[in-house]
Order: sequence, then C-alpha cells, then structure tokens
Amino acid sequence: NEQRGAWMISRVFAVLGKGESALSHAEKTIALTEKYGLKDFDLAYAYEALARANAALENTDKCKKWWKKAKEAGNLIEGKENKKHFFGDLEMEPWFDSLD
Repeated sequence: NEQRGAWMISRVFAVLGKGESALSHAEKTIALTEKYGLKDFDLAYAYEALARANAALENTDKCKKWWKKAKEAGNLIEGKENKKHFFGDLEMEPWFDSLD
C-alpha cells in the first residue's frame, strides 16, 4: 500500500532527525489518505507522521496540533489490538521534546 509506504519512509526520516524529508513524506501520506478516503488506522498514522515530522523540525505548535488529531483518530480505531498497536507507536520516542 503506497500510503503505508510513505508513512514508513516519513517515520524513518523523523527518527533520524531529518525533519524536511520526514515532512515531505508525511504530506504525501496525508494526501494519499485523503485521495483514497482512508480512515481508521491509516488516518491516525497519517496524523502521527505529520506530528512526528514537525517534532523533528522543532515546530512545537504544529507537532502538538497533529499529535492531538492523531490521538483523536486513534481513539476511533476499530479493533482493540489495532488501537493498542497505534497508541504504542504514538507513545514511542523520538518526539524531540516537542510534547514536554
């Protein structure tokens, strides 16, 4: 799935602290999410990618905005295991002190 691939690439760049590249792929992730009308798990992860990319860029306000949307979307994920998996990922570092 192209959307999930874009998310993975964004996550790798964010973890490496390469915010610009992370944001580019996060924006691709959300664009694909919207294009295909993806919801649930995929929507929550698209928001997580935007939050984490902005954290890597030290855009604290944008990070918090997208983190909140990710959390809200995560609460709507169907399936207990999927929800647990998402929130486990959401809580993982690095957040580059953007959520302190």
